[in-house]
Amino acid sequence: MSDATQKSPKLFVANIEYTISEDELYALFADAGEVVSLYLPRDKQTNRPRGFAFVEMGSEDQAEAAISKLHNADIRGRLMAVQFQRPQQGGGGRGPSHGSHSSQGPAYQAQDPYQGW
Repeated sequence: MSDATQKSPKLFVANIEYTISEDELYALFADAGEVVSLYLPRDKQTNRPRGFAFVEMGSEDQAEAAISKLHNADIRGRLMAVQFQRPQQGGGGRGPSHGSHSSQGPAYQAQDPYQGW
């Protein structure tokens, strides 16, 4: 695969302190290499970070450097977890409902809103 068609590695980052900003998180990962993109989901009601993020690094080596440097790093009193984003598993999605509605809500598995991100 040529460099032009090679996808940048994506990292899943968990256990992020809720008051961290995109700029602060970007700076942490930029120390390990080129940050192609960063997505820090926010709560719709409070607008505070939800405690996880997705970071796309410039190369596999840079992604591995970020994992080595930041996985289990104490960032504002929390041990941040950094790993390669797992490929989405098949299945799930909204299928036909079998039976009547229950008190547990609709019978479906939420789709990953970050797929293809």
